[in-house]
This record gives sequence, C-alpha cells and structure tokens, in this order.
Amino acid sequence: MENPRSPTLPARTRREMQAETRARLMQAALQIIAARGVAAASIRGICDAAGFSQGAFYSNFASKDDLLIALIQDHMAGLVDDLDRTIAQTEGLSLQDSLALVLPKFTTLAQMPAASVVVVELHLHARRSPSFAKRFAPVRQAYQAQFTRITQHLIARHDLRPSVPAPQIAWAMTAFWSGAVTQAAPDEATGFEALMARLFESLTGAADQTPKTTRA
Repeated sequence: MENPRSPTLPARTRREMQAETRARLMQAALQIIAARGVAAASIRGICDAAGFSQGAFYSNFASKDDLLIALIQDHMAGLVDDLDRTIAQTEGLSLQDSLALVLPKFTTLAQMPAASVVVVELHLHARRSPSFAKRFAPVRQAYQAQFTRITQHLIARHDLRPSVPAPQIAWAMTAFWSGAVTQAAPDEATGFEALMARLFESLTGAADQTPKTTRA
C-alpha cells in the first residue's frame, strides 16, 4: 500500500523556512568576516558554518557579493530605524539631552565587535574590489543620505548654524565612528559618546551658540 503523499506546506511556512535559512547564512558570513576578513569567507565555508548545502546558498543569493550587499543593507536599515525611533523621543529636549539619547546607539554598535568590524571590512573590500565597489556605492550613498537626513533634522530643530554642510557633518561623524571602532577595544567604546558629542557640537556651531529654546 502506497504511503499517502505528504501535504504541501503552506506558502507562509515555506517563506519562513527560507527566511531562517537566509538569516543563518548571513549570520555565518558575518562571524567569518569579523574573525578572518572578507577574503576568508568562501561560499563553501559560509555554508559549512551555517549547516547548509551550497544549493541552499544559491536559493537565497546569486553570489557572495549578493550576500555581502544584503549584510550591509540589513545592518544599516536596522540602525537607521533605531535612530529614527530615538529621534522621535527627543521632541522638546535640548540638543545636549537629544545627543545623550542618540549617541549611545553608536556606542552599542561599537560594543558589538562582529557587526561593527564587518561594516569596516565591507568598506575596505569595496576599495579593493572594483566589481563590488560598483554595487556597494549606491548602498553606501543611500545610508549616508539617511544619516544626513537625521543630521539636518537635529540642525533644524535646534536652530543651529553649521560651519560645514550637513552631508559633510554626517560623513565626519560616521568616519570618526569607523576609525574609533578599528582602534579601540569594545570596553573602551563608552568614551565615544563624549567625543562624538563634542565633534557634532563643533561642526554644527552648537558649541559657540547660547542655548535656545528647542523648536517643536
């Protein structure tokens, strides 16, 4: 007697399983890149670490570069969403109190060695690989535009008079953070907040202004 055919899994369940596979592959890649660099993260090595076949990899990503782009997009989207939620909580606060809420987000990220190192590694990989650089450039521009938007929001809300344009301020802040991540131990990251606050206040002119009433 033939065994009855197994019922087809609901589409939602298949999507959930694929999402879990994708997430595990990305997490495995993140850990390998953080420990040994992009060059050491082969597709076979990523699959072995995640416990999947290479077929599972190619069901989710067309190439290693596809996975790398997904890593940075996922990471930056989460950071920007977190910053937006935090900015919404600064309504009516002074600039100093606003920065006291916003800047710890960067400290938290700096204290996550794998995630923070991978961000730096992917920037370096883009410098070394022209093909990856072409794909990475619009992603970098997109998240830099988000940081610029957040910077402009703080400038407008607190009626600041920056000495340089907002895009350059956003770039300087992220460049400072990237440099600090590569040079400081995770337990030294708490010093970032005071330094980043001083840098932001200096570039936006806040350090030279008399405190004003925050705009609604």
